[in-house]
Amino acid sequence: MIAALGFTGYEHEGYSFLNHQISELGMGSESPLAWVFNVGLLVSSPMLLVYILSTRAVLPSRIATIGRMIGIAADIGGFFVGIFPADVNPVAHNTSAIIFFIGGAVTVTILSVEIARQPEAKLGKWLCFIGFAVLACFAAYIVYVIAIPGPSLSTSTDFRALYALRPPVFWAVGFLEWLPLIGMLLWIFLAAIDTLRRDRLYIRRRIA
Repeated sequence: MIAALGFTGYEHEGYSFLNHQISELGMGSESPLAWVFNVGLLVSSPMLLVYILSTRAVLPSRIATIGRMIGIAADIGGFFVGIFPADVNPVAHNTSAIIFFIGGAVTVTILSVEIARQPEAKLGKWLCFIGFAVLACFAAYIVYVIAIPGPSLSTSTDFRALYALRPPVFWAVGFLEWLPLIGMLLWIFLAAIDTLRRDRLYIRRRIA
């Protein structure tokens, strides 16, 4: 949000979740506060890694372990997105971003399936619906990019020429890219809240 507030864009436009891609927030050529976005990724990635590993306490199955391994790879990808902004090293940035997005969507989906399968509910099964929604959003993004190829950060390094072609109000590539990320963050946040709530209930029962 801070990087978005400081965003100026190549045409001196403000940032919009409807027609800008996520990676633009980390591009110093567009956002004077891009360093906030990139440092945020570097700081939050180790925290997310700890959270991914901690899911073993509530989802100890082998399938969930596979999901965690993929999640670790996705988290590493997210870390390097902050190391390599799109306007500094496009190839490394795109590779890292692809690992993060695909890995993140697969991780949330696998863990959601395991939540649905758990015999003893240690996480709310309602989280499954959010997890499957994340997969649907990611699939919609992939299908759109494949079915309707067009300009995006992953296909061009001439950013000024690229964004001269961007629709002024709504750009499906940017909007559909945001949806799975918002879904992943929402899933993680709600799963963490649910875990804290269950821990408190358990402690209260033990004390009683």
